Amino acid sequence: MAAGRSGVLCEGGAKVDEKAFLQELYEQRSIGGSRGNGTGRNIHQREFKEAVKMANAIYAITSENATVKEALKLLK
Repeated sequence: MAAGRSGVLCEGGAKVDEKAFLQELYEQRSIGGSRGNGTGRNIHQREFKEAVKMANAIYAITSENATVKEALKLLK
């Protein structure tokens, strides 16, 4: 609310467990109303195949309004 009509992006943070990261991202988007995210460590510090899956899960939450449960399925 403090940002007024400007779009807030969520960025930064340590590499964490996939479920914890996706839950936080979901809450930032659905409860906090952020417009997007800048994700670094939680993608780049993974093996390539896992990084692609994580990017897809992040996209699902950010752009497709997926739930955490739906996004976690993309990691399998």
